[in-house]
Amino acid sequence: MRHLCDFLEFIFMLIQLACSVPLSTCRSYHEYQPANFTSAKHRHFYMNGTLIFAGLFPIHYAPQNNSTSNECGGKFNIRGFEEALAMLYALEQINNDLKILPGITIGADIKDTCSSVDFAIRKCLNFSFVKKNMESLMCERTQAKQSLEHDSMTVAIVGLGTSDVAIAVANFAGLFYVPVVSYASTSRLLSNRIRFKYFLRTVSSDTLMARAVIDFLRALKWNFVHVLYSDTDYGRSAIETFEHVLSASVGTNICLAVKRTFTSQQTNSRELESFLSDMRAKQNADAKAVLLFTTIEDTELILKYFDSLGMMDYVFIATDHFTGPIDRFQSSREMLRRIVGVTPHKGSTEEFVKYFERFNQSATGCPWLDEYRKHHHLKNQGQLSAYVPYVIDAVYATAYGLHDLLNCTQSKGCQFSPDEFSNLNL
Repeated sequence: MRHLCDFLEFIFMLIQLACSVPLSTCRSYHEYQPANFTSAKHRHFYMNGTLIFAGLFPIHYAPQNNSTSNECGGKFNIRGFEEALAMLYALEQINNDLKILPGITIGADIKDTCSSVDFAIRKCLNFSFVKKNMESLMCERTQAKQSLEHDSMTVAIVGLGTSDVAIAVANFAGLFYVPVVSYASTSRLLSNRIRFKYFLRTVSSDTLMARAVIDFLRALKWNFVHVLYSDTDYGRSAIETFEHVLSASVGTNICLAVKRTFTSQQTNSRELESFLSDMRAKQNADAKAVLLFTTIEDTELILKYFDSLGMMDYVFIATDHFTGPIDRFQSSREMLRRIVGVTPHKGSTEEFVKYFERFNQSATGCPWLDEYRKHHHLKNQGQLSAYVPYVIDAVYATAYGLHDLLNCTQSKGCQFSPDEFSNLNL
């Protein structure tokens, strides 16, 4: 038995080292706190509550050098930051609404995924449901030394701006029966209710996006197009869905000229120039529309090559991410003017804009606010991320689900206490 205890402690230590921050590093709060974060190197936003909603948002892009460091070295993602604040806004509204979860305050534990599967999973290891599960495997002497019994329980994960990260996190969180609610993960793969039993989303799947793109091409009578897609779960699922919907569309005569996959981190310049050369070949010269099922980083890379090679007579149709004011993207204005963006319907964000302005003026303790101010001076507050309303919907959907699970009513409150949450059948 002693050997088993030593082994379990060794495993616990390895996970601590992998995250470079002790899994037992938590605080016990007795009142509502605005914000706390661990250090400049492992920054996150923590707001205490009776129960905690975890938040995973792409506040930075993935580093370009395939670094194995635990520190996110990618450039700042303004949209990801706005989406993280949308979660705080929704929680403020919910906590001030006596009709939702009366007597219960929802806190937040928001972390940066760095737009990377690896970073996202490492951050998940620090959520309370993982730490509590690890402690349940420890011996009594270890439990007494590293008890987490006074910490608020993380009951759901909200966020996940890309499908590849969502797939990995949904698989991981599902092991602990923790629901994941995404606002922007559109992959058709995530519609598999058997594989992703605890995954939900407030945005439509790639199937509707594919139909919209096909309708757009048909309306303009563009029946000979190129397709470029990222070599990620998102890109592969998007092109597969597009081809599936296209083959099932009766009376549609759209042909693909050049179809290529690439990633900004792995595809070298020779390969990029090779398939761009194929696009300019005589047999493909009539195809001037380019469908982009690509990440923001990959889109910026391909636009850079089109620009440098003087390929200025193409029109790009970008899905999901590449829309909004042109000053948000690292591409020339001439290339950005050639993009048609296809995104889900954008809801109202007027109240959130007011919250954003207050937050920017008075917030303290937010680890990313200074970085945001350096990149953006609130000139285009009306041009927020198109997914802000979907983040708010995701938080509300999670809160209403918890409200029903705890059998809450405005008159009687919640019939189950937060301490009984782990015993309920999720």
